[in-house]
Amino acid sequence: MDTEWVVVKFTKEYKCGGCGESAPEGKIKIWRNYPGDVWGSPMYQVLGYANSFKEAKEIRKGGVEV
Repeated sequence: MDTEWVVVKFTKEYKCGGCGESAPEGKIKIWRNYPGDVWGSPMYQVLGYANSFKEAKEIRKGGVEV
């Protein structure tokens, strides 16, 4: 199954000094998933993977691990 989106929830506050991006603890974001990407960090929890952006928004709306 080819997934196109990943939904992550930040477990700690994130601030990127180089790019200026930030996210508070608990923020849920949807990121594009490209072939070969590996997801995992102490900064966030992966809530799920989706084949469409609409499906990713439903995962974000639920805010629960699937």
